[in-house]
Amino acid sequence: MDAVRTAFVKNFDKFELYMLRNVFVAPENIDEIRTAAHTHDREQSTDVDLSNDANPDDVDAELHALRQDIYAATQKQAALLAAKSELDQQVSGIHQLAVDLRFTQDIPKIGKNDHWSLHTGLEKKKR
Repeated sequence: MDAVRTAFVKNFDKFELYMLRNVFVAPENIDEIRTAAHTHDREQSTDVDLSNDANPDDVDAELHALRQDIYAATQKQAALLAAKSELDQQVSGIHQLAVDLRFTQDIPKIGKNDHWSLHTGLEKKKR
């Protein structure tokens, strides 16, 4: 039982050191963080004061404009998704066509000056 107690005390000491070094320590730039937080709080309170003084008709007009923007963005997103779906289908068709045309890799290439009769064994009829 002493071994368990010794292991517990030893590990608890390690835990205590970890907590003191990492958890219960204020960062070195705490003044900067606090100043930034106070500045942010002041800006938020100023924004709240401005919104309290706003004309309800102006707020309604702004809300209406924002709703129209959201509706337009939703319509544009739907159109883009439809176009993407169509393009995906076209790409799929092109990939299938490439698979279907793989057999042509074994066909010998004919140069510009090569006559077709040399490759087919047939002579072209004269007119």
